[in-house]
Amino acid sequence: MSGCYKALHRAVMVLMFLRLSATQNIGSVIEPSLDEPMAITFEELSSNLKDFTIVDIRRRDEVIESGQIPSSHVLPLQELEDALAMNENDFLAFYGFPKISKDDTSIVLTCRSGGRVRKANQILRDHGYFNQRLYLDSYLDWVKNGGEVIKPGEPYDPNKIVTSINLSTAAPEQEFASVTSGATMPRAFIIF
Repeated sequence: MSGCYKALHRAVMVLMFLRLSATQNIGSVIEPSLDEPMAITFEELSSNLKDFTIVDIRRRDEVIESGQIPSSHVLPLQELEDALAMNENDFLAFYGFPKISKDDTSIVLTCRSGGRVRKANQILRDHGYFNQRLYLDSYLDWVKNGGEVIKPGEPYDPNKIVTSINLSTAAPEQEFASVTSGATMPRAFIIF
């Protein structure tokens, strides 16, 4: 073999080794640092809360007991893969918020202290989601920094039935006429 051919052969072998090494790490959890674009800090999240869709991946009972970040939605880690397979209507009915999309850059994952965020991120990446942000220190950091908390937490419960009841004091026939004519009637919502 000539010197050029040996060098080329060696370079190809190194590239093949690197490629093989990269493919063997597919199932490993990515460990982002705070200076990576996918990480988000308390300061950025709290100052722009309304701009993000916060997905809390703790269990519902855990959220009820310890509280939750305002406007966050609960999608437990153990349900994540099944949730990703749902159609948009079923997802909305079951979780109470629109299904996350692969191009949505407003998604922020949170949990109690960050461990489940990393696992959820890997599941999402395995399904082609690459735009989510990670609140690495999660709920404990939120509380430590004095962030507003809803306590007890109020995760969406798909098993509760919401019924609308008209509270009009009008007689039933007047009430029906008002509703059919398009008049606005006072309403209350009862959760069973």
